[in-house]
Amino acid sequence: PRLVGGYYDAMELVSEGRTGVAALRVLSEAVASRLPATSARLDAELTRRAPDDPGPSLREARSAVEDLEAGESAPWCTGPARRECVRRALDASARAAALAPTICEPLLLRARVRIADLDPGRGLSELSGAAERTGDRVACLEGLVRLADQTHDEKCATDAMAKIAATGCADDADCAANLSWVASEEERRGDRSRALALYKRAYDRAPQNDGLLESAARLAASGGLHAEARGDYERLARKHPEEARWRAAAAEERDAAIKGAAGF
Repeated sequence: PRLVGGYYDAMELVSEGRTGVAALRVLSEAVASRLPATSARLDAELTRRAPDDPGPSLREARSAVEDLEAGESAPWCTGPARRECVRRALDASARAAALAPTICEPLLLRARVRIADLDPGRGLSELSGAAERTGDRVACLEGLVRLADQTHDEKCATDAMAKIAATGCADDADCAANLSWVASEEERRGDRSRALALYKRAYDRAPQNDGLLESAARLAASGGLHAEARGDYERLARKHPEEARWRAAAAEERDAAIKGAAGF
């Protein structure tokens, strides 16, 4: 990609056949931010050679959505021209969704178009429904949480987080990752009690993940649950006797629990 200064430079690096298709994918993605017009021409060639490839539609949708979200920084999508930009973004995201039904990005892009078009309720509703039908359900729901936060739709965000926490998983590690993600979101929102319960559930599914137990201990300590925090730190100390910090943390929580019981 460093050799490419334009479309013809890029095509000098593209052979015929399957190797050429792979090169087009790499080059179009690599030069997209630096040479957007070149990337678009490479994508047109990629579409001609590999019409089932979702990459060109995804890149077109990303570009169109970024233009809509840029406001006055993208004057070609302001005023009367904005309607055409919305149409282009919706069409590109629809094509990408049809070509890549197992990934969530096209659905997220479509929701962002709706939000940029001042119709956030429709965007979030469409994404919520589509998340239940895609193979990338958790990624869609996580994206829904972020977009709901952006548009200040607390109910939508809460419902999506509940769905993530209740999602079935292929293995315990996946379940723990889902629960941990929701726990971090709850913590960010200030619900430490809910976050603590979720970190505990995540640790039960992945007891080899010390980070989950450490997070639970930290939240318990900050919430005044010093006996619980002490137990968690002692468990970490037993697992890692070479780590003096866990013994020190357990002792600190023991002292805090004693002071609390004594009314200090």
